Amino acid sequence: MNKKFLSWLAGFWEGEGCFCVVSSKTRKGTIVQTCSFSIAQANKEILDFIKSEVGYGVVHSAKKAKGKQMFYYNVYRRDEIIELVKHLIPFTRFRTLQLETKLKQIEDYYTNMSYKLWTKTELSFLKKNYKLSDSELAYTIKRDPESISQMRVRLGLLHHKSHKYWTGEELLFLKVNYLTMEDKELSKVLHRKVCCIAEKRIRLGLIKTRRGRPKTCLRY
Repeated sequence: MNKKFLSWLAGFWEGEGCFCVVSSKTRKGTIVQTCSFSIAQANKEILDFIKSEVGYGVVHSAKKAKGKQMFYYNVYRRDEIIELVKHLIPFTRFRTLQLETKLKQIEDYYTNMSYKLWTKTELSFLKKNYKLSDSELAYTIKRDPESISQMRVRLGLLHHKSHKYWTGEELLFLKVNYLTMEDKELSKVLHRKVCCIAEKRIRLGLIKTRRGRPKTCLRY
């Protein structure tokens, strides 16, 4: 990404963008963090251009707002958000403090939860109990569910045959985005079938109405 593009993107984001970092505590006390870097725009071509220049992220449509079809450019991966925000900070003028503050929240969480060296005891426990959900494992091992998931994949301890277990991060992402994203779009991000997304929404009470507002309160 060249400086001219970054300078333009920083100004564009300050006017049209959002940087969201949400932390929540599961029933068992595990802290789960989800984050997204997004830009809303009625012109999809602009967002496609941004995606092509940045090299990652997704562009998706949302329900019409006041008669206009809206589109969103979103970056969800924590490492990609960190990289992009660090590139943009030198070029921002009005929302620099917001970027720096939220970036620190992500980096602190990432450092404390994801980059701790795995001990032999932790690895042994994971191999014996990997069929538990990542949230349950995270509570016992005291690690981020995403870190648990990454290590399982590296060790070949996969859940993907049944897709039975939902991680705390996946559930939080669903609760935050179910109104602005269609089930088909959520399925692409979460790598789950559309029917599984719809079933989980209904079980959590995340019901969509024609106006796009929640029909019932979220269940925790």
